[in-house]
Amino acid sequence: MDKHIIIGLAAVLLLGLFAQWVAWRYRFPSILLLLIVGFVAGPISGFLDPNLLFGDLLFPIVSICVAIILFEGGLNLQFKELGNVGTIVLRLVTVGVLVTAIFGTVAARAFLGLDLELALLLGAILTVSGPTVILPLLRHIRPKAPLNEILKWEGILIDPVGALLAVIIFEAIIARGTASTSMHIVTGVFQAVFVGTVTGTLGAFFMGTVLKKHLLTWIFTNPSHTWNCSRIFLRFYSTHFILESGLVSFHVNSIALANMKEVSVQHLLEFNEDLRVLIISLLFIGFSEITLVSLISTY
Repeated sequence: MDKHIIIGLAAVLLLGLFAQWVAWRYRFPSILLLLIVGFVAGPISGFLDPNLLFGDLLFPIVSICVAIILFEGGLNLQFKELGNVGTIVLRLVTVGVLVTAIFGTVAARAFLGLDLELALLLGAILTVSGPTVILPLLRHIRPKAPLNEILKWEGILIDPVGALLAVIIFEAIIARGTASTSMHIVTGVFQAVFVGTVTGTLGAFFMGTVLKKHLLTWIFTNPSHTWNCSRIFLRFYSTHFILESGLVSFHVNSIALANMKEVSVQHLLEFNEDLRVLIISLLFIGFSEITLVSLISTY
């Protein structure tokens, strides 16, 4: 059994790296090729089974992988990029999210025949594009400014917004609209935003101080890499116990850190970019069997 797991993990990484190299070599969107390879290796051939490979660690691993990608995406955001496009980005992550959720709900009802509750949940999930999709496409297409900045900010900021919306709808479905539970959901959302913002800001200030004063150079050759990994695991899981606050915390932390004066995040960016290649392989190939279609059919 252990040999199969090791072979499966190695196959996931090798297939992912090969798919991304082919996509780069022939100027093809890597996301599409990764999806094709993932479906062939997973549901179609049955060669890879994520439940067998990861067991109970499946969803925690997915969560931490997404957190690392979000952190890397946030490090690329500079407030000076907003300029005249700040209002556009704000509308996309507010009004745009609601419009997408409504149209997604209507489409789910009309074409998939889902009941209203599941259609609402699907509509909320479909609002999230996320850096795992948007950023690779932007690197491939390379749109000119200001479109590049708009799509980059929207793709990264929309992740916690869509996640919170999906959790709110899911909790409302479970609660069946009772007044006390509805108040509990609203309170939970404010807690998530508050806790995520506070921990993200404090974490950025603390890490910025550590990096500016080189406090860990006597322990590690490249302290930012080691510190980055340990901090991601610790803070994500310590804050994620409160309604999706882990995602909010990582967004706030990475954006605040990237915009701090006298703090260079270049080493963090290089390290996270290397991790991103492996993580995207893991997400799109290793977890290819966990699709929205399978969840809907199970429901």
